[in-house]
Amino acid sequence: MTNGQAAFVYALTMEILNLRRLNQLVTVADYGSITEAADQLEISASTLSLSLKKLEISLNVTLFIRKPGQGITMTPEGASVVVKARELLDQATEFSESLPTKGGVTIEVGSLVTVAPLVVPRLVAEYRVAGGGNEISLRTGAQDVLIEQLSTGVIHLAVTYDIDLPPSIDFMALLEARPHVLLPAGHGLATKKSVSLGDLAAEPYLALDLPLSREYFFSLFRAEGIDRTPDLLLTDLELVRSAVGNGLGWSLVNMVPSTNLAPDGTSLAYVPLKTRHPSIWLGVATLKGRRLPSAIDEFTAAAQRTLGQ
Repeated sequence: MTNGQAAFVYALTMEILNLRRLNQLVTVADYGSITEAADQLEISASTLSLSLKKLEISLNVTLFIRKPGQGITMTPEGASVVVKARELLDQATEFSESLPTKGGVTIEVGSLVTVAPLVVPRLVAEYRVAGGGNEISLRTGAQDVLIEQLSTGVIHLAVTYDIDLPPSIDFMALLEARPHVLLPAGHGLATKKSVSLGDLAAEPYLALDLPLSREYFFSLFRAEGIDRTPDLLLTDLELVRSAVGNGLGWSLVNMVPSTNLAPDGTSLAYVPLKTRHPSIWLGVATLKGRRLPSAIDEFTAAAQRTLGQ
């Protein structure tokens, strides 16, 4: 390869970074007129002419012979460049269509373990109904685990509460998760419009002993000036429901399922808690500043339709 050829190859390689200019070149070749090509590209003829002149200088070739009043004639070198330009534009299109932002990405969804069974399947179903065709991978975990997975890029988004979120995390609130007292269906307070923690002071309290849940529910007692020690600590929400259903005590929850049955078939009642403590919010957390594929936006939109108020 001569020095001239090497210089040409280098210059052409640099122009790959300017696909807009190559597209202009091909359009002029197709129309045989700078004026008509400029109309097609929705730019002025003078702007297009200047852009082509810069391309010629960059490649060190004459692409067109310009004849005033007679249009343009492509040179043999110009015809060769146009062929290569078409190939590059086709490759660029294929590359763009293969990017995760256009589809083909697996949507990595994280969810707080206590929330996932009640919410995430509905979100996935709504995403599918709306035509979303991307694969979805689901993970559950505690809040600190979800934040770590967001921060390291393991998951695209997390369905969780707005508690203990660092500044590096963006949060879109979707559903107010008001605290409720969980009671056996036959309990004397089960039909009340609301119940205070003081109303249950003499009865066994069954606490969900999980990170985030534990601290949040304790904060409800502190807001009312009540110092309460749980009578039983349980680390499984479904076990809490069955224990309450069998009359072993009462508990606190934020998410109310569509059924009043515990896993073992016993009946439950969910009564709003009368409290001065502000509600928490359920929503979608993402890593601040991370550019996400468009498929993630589609899944988030499904979450907004399903949970948004």
